Amino acid sequence: MFAMLRERREEALKHISDYNPFVNRTTKTSLLEKVKLVVGGCTVLPLRCLGLGPLLLGLYGLTSLSIIGLSDEKLKEKPLTSWRKGVLYPTVKYGSRVLLFLLGYQWVKTKGEASAEAPIVISNHPSWFEHLWLLHVYVPSVVGKEDVKKVPLYGTYAKAIQTIFVKRSSPESRKEAAEEIYERVSTRYERLKQRSKKDADADDLQRQRYEERASNKRAKKAAKQQQRKQKSKASPQDDNGLMGDEEEEQEQHVDISPDGTPREEENGVDHDGGKKKKKKKGKKRRKASRTDKGVWPPLFLFAEGGNSSAQGFISFKLGAFNPGVPIQPVAVTLPYKHHDVSPAPGTKKFSLLVRTLCQFHNKMNVTYLPVYYPSEEEQNDPKLYARNVRQAMADELATSGIQATEHSYEDVILLHHALRRRYPHEKVLLETRKLLDHFEILELNKNTLTRCLDKFIAMDTDRSGEVSFQEFCSVLYLPDADITSRLFAFLDIDGDGRINFREYITGMATLWKVLKPRALTDVFALFAGEGGDHFTLSHARETLRGLFECLTDEQIDGILSKVGDLKTPDTMTFDEFEAWAKDNPEYIHLLLTTDQMAAAARRRGSAAATAGLAGEEEEDQKKKSKGKQKADVKDDDDDDDDGVNNDDYGLREIQIESGSSSGSGSEEEEEELQTLQKAPKKSDKKKKKAKKQKKGKKLDEKQTKKPKTKKRKNKQRIASDTELATNGTS
Repeated sequence: MFAMLRERREEALKHISDYNPFVNRTTKTSLLEKVKLVVGGCTVLPLRCLGLGPLLLGLYGLTSLSIIGLSDEKLKEKPLTSWRKGVLYPTVKYGSRVLLFLLGYQWVKTKGEASAEAPIVISNHPSWFEHLWLLHVYVPSVVGKEDVKKVPLYGTYAKAIQTIFVKRSSPESRKEAAEEIYERVSTRYERLKQRSKKDADADDLQRQRYEERASNKRAKKAAKQQQRKQKSKASPQDDNGLMGDEEEEQEQHVDISPDGTPREEENGVDHDGGKKKKKKKGKKRRKASRTDKGVWPPLFLFAEGGNSSAQGFISFKLGAFNPGVPIQPVAVTLPYKHHDVSPAPGTKKFSLLVRTLCQFHNKMNVTYLPVYYPSEEEQNDPKLYARNVRQAMADELATSGIQATEHSYEDVILLHHALRRRYPHEKVLLETRKLLDHFEILELNKNTLTRCLDKFIAMDTDRSGEVSFQEFCSVLYLPDADITSRLFAFLDIDGDGRINFREYITGMATLWKVLKPRALTDVFALFAGEGGDHFTLSHARETLRGLFECLTDEQIDGILSKVGDLKTPDTMTFDEFEAWAKDNPEYIHLLLTTDQMAAAARRRGSAAATAGLAGEEEEDQKKKSKGKQKADVKDDDDDDDDGVNNDDYGLREIQIESGSSSGSGSEEEEEELQTLQKAPKKSDKKKKKAKKQKKGKKLDEKQTKKPKTKKRKNKQRIASDTELATNGTS
């Protein structure tokens, strides 16, 4: 198993690239750029700060008014009412655009069109500012972190647009958010389909009316021609054009009556004597309004999960793709010459914001891709759906140098955690999505990643990004012995004598895979004994000293110091042992390689083999006894044949039992036993052929026999079988 998993690790690490998209590529500040920053800091920066303050306060007041009297639970239950949307809609739409203008984005270059057909809109997240433009265009609800609620001013804005808040560390919160996303987008999608159907019906009605008007015009034209011919026959002067003007005036009032004859309207009066009705202009079809009752706004998500990279599209989260509804992708790029506004890990956030405000103009390009309608296969496979949408966005921006990478937001988490620990963050890049594709057993989450990174940083005492064998032994309190060398060689894939973070985390994943419940139970039994439910740390110290003679007392104390807080001091239960094992799979691997564990495995294997053989023999005996009874019931005419067959069946069963029970015997006896076991099988085959030939005759004879006689014969035959079996045994 370890060989197979090692091959997977080698294949996974072979395909991982060293490309790092999480880099802020701001150029070195030149003299001209410094002059521009000084001028901008003295002019546009104060003006923008003066404008941002009143604007944010005004937006806060209007958004608070739109949700006044509504609790967080009511905001989740249903969309806002009409008057609340009437306050919120212009506030968000125009307030976000003015805010973006004050941040230096006076104009935004767009390509394509925003569509109202898709219930979900997704985008990449290269900076802090693109969501303001998307709020201006769509006025959507969004999905955000629960911590946003606590941010002054911004938390109120998020509540007003009915944000779906997610606590990333809580599986229950993520599950509730997924259910709420599905409910909102499915409701909106059904409403959009109903509206599209109504629009199609309106188009059909309009087309029908147009055809009717066209047919009426054709009828009018035919009537005019007929009237002209009649007049030309009555007065030949008409052909010379003497009455042309008067005739044209009269022809303007020619209409067709229901019976097909022309009728005239004179002096604005119709044929019924009433006033001529003016044609009413057709009303424009009503567009989808955001003030409709019961309609959720479109849902907007950053598909990458958070601030990622302006240099590429990393792996998408599946929250937007699980419902399987149409999606409009939006791709955002931020061209620059000197100042890169992307908040990559390692960038100072305050200086980034100040320098952005000092720029006279910042650039933003937004590309609206066509609405992506998923196929049936993509609806059933959200991963495939997300991958195809991401590739479509990357293809659209291929000319801009933007590419799709297999990094994920977990890489961003690792980078930030390494920076907090003051560790070289470029050494911990994993490209986790590609790692998951080639190494399927690895389940990554924030806690697992940060815990492994903390252990790796503790081992890497010289902060070089790699762990040597001496550092490995020192931090884990392991001896410089053969067992430790084998474990280190297992983790060191390339065999260079040092372990990097990629090798370490894939090795830990392999060891986690081996931590089966049976393995943990067997290791726990080494300390607690068979059937024990706890053990003391003092007893564990003695057990480790007996298992590994090369361990010193200091090393044993160091290993036991890694045990966390215990409910009962100096006593570890199985649940606490299981948690410790998952945090320290290296020690469990060493314990599984001891001679005691190998002997326990052999004993367990032999016991299982014996139990399996006994179970098979018992099952065979049951099948044979059932077959014997069925043969007795069906074959009433061949008493001699049945007796021989039953005698052989009983003899065979006895021989099998005796052969299995006797542990010793000569080879000749075993050969005779095998021949006796094979002989009845041939007779059984011959008998089955004979039974098939006599099947028709037996059915006719059985219908004429009485049930009582049949039962009596069966009882006699069973008794004779018992006697034969007894004789064979004796």
